[in-house]
Amino acid sequence: MRIIKQADLGRTRRRISMYACAAAAVFGLLSAEARAQPFAARAWVPTGGLNAGRAVHTATLMRDGSVLVTGGFASVSSAELYDQKSGSWTVTGGLQLHRIQDHTATLLPNGMVLVAAGLGCEPGKVCEPTASAEVYDPQTGMWATTGSLNVARAGHTGTLLPNGLVLVAGGLGLGGPPAPLVSSAELYDPRTGT
Repeated sequence: MRIIKQADLGRTRRRISMYACAAAAVFGLLSAEARAQPFAARAWVPTGGLNAGRAVHTATLMRDGSVLVTGGFASVSSAELYDQKSGSWTVTGGLQLHRIQDHTATLLPNGMVLVAAGLGCEPGKVCEPTASAEVYDPQTGMWATTGSLNVARAGHTGTLLPNGLVLVAGGLGLGGPPAPLVSSAELYDPRTGT
């Protein structure tokens, strides 16, 4: 049985870190700035906080490098933009429907964001999966309703396809408890809004 000394363990860790950084650099996974820093020196850095606390929301990277955050528990119809240069958040136009969770937000080829379905909550009503969808225009900071899905769903996926269409699949549907699983899928065309 070989006894590993503390010094050997430290050298082994540094060697593994060096190899991991080298592999990431070769494959282009680290920026030039990150490659210049020793592995142990990198850490999480605080930045500005959201204007409203929220959970189970969406975050979408926009074309200009900002991040659009939508809906979520406790901030169901609000949206905010994060500016990475200033590290600050700005409130932008609110969603048309209160979306508490399980909606998707997909950046479209035209730079707009499609928010589809999710658990919708209207004041004074029970929260349930919805078929509604809306589009965010970063030029105006406003939301507009667009064609609804054929099936109400929450907890589904929304994927931008190479042809510019958005594929929405699966999720939980209306009914229950427990809510039934949805096996259907639908395509959204941003050119026609359906």
